[in-house]
Amino acid sequence: MRQGLDSSLQTTLEFWQDSASPNACGDLLLTANGPDAVRILLADASGHGPSAARIAQRFASIAREDLSRPLTANVFRKWNAILAEELDESAFIAVTAIEIEHVGGRIGIWNAGNPAPLWLRSDTRQITSLEKYGALLGLFEPASYEPPTRQEIRPESDDAVLVFSDGLTDQCNGERYFGDRLLMEAINAAVVAGDNPLARIESSLAAFCRDVRPVDDVTVVQLSCKRSLSRVQAAAQPTAA
Repeated sequence: MRQGLDSSLQTTLEFWQDSASPNACGDLLLTANGPDAVRILLADASGHGPSAARIAQRFASIAREDLSRPLTANVFRKWNAILAEELDESAFIAVTAIEIEHVGGRIGIWNAGNPAPLWLRSDTRQITSLEKYGALLGLFEPASYEPPTRQEIRPESDDAVLVFSDGLTDQCNGERYFGDRLLMEAINAAVVAGDNPLARIESSLAAFCRDVRPVDDVTVVQLSCKRSLSRVQAAAQPTAA
């Protein structure tokens, strides 16, 4: 036997959420620790209030059992087929799923209709938009549904991944929208100052909205990454006689 070093990824999950309705939220966050990976799912149901919350909770009952196993395109096809049969014609749900491998330190991202996740890279201060999309769930007949494709990244220590519902950029105050510009300004300011991007986004949105209630449910999820080395054993390779 021989020993080597395996670089494993440790992640810290932080999030905050606000709702357009005081009594119900159509955004949903699920987590599951499977034998091979931790899986995190952010879903955003169409509409607001109790009707959106009902869609989100129905989707949770469908998706929860699948989060203990590796995700595939067929899982998204299954979710879409169930929702397309059950939901009203104009109802849908957007879903981003994240798989954090226990060994190897890779993160897989599946995005069906939410805004593109952002990868904040500490070494270069680069912000990478992970723009691979699949179709929203529930709007399409099974034969025409296009599932998302898996994007894979390998973050280093002090990198972060941000995932959010479209309620973040759609927040408005009068005729002004928070939008991508103010979001990126908040993130860049946090990166330059060494601040927590999630906290900076929350404070920037609060300053923008002031006393205006959210017009849409909003959820922002941040994965902060650290790497650690652990020893692994592998079978010795045979040598030539």
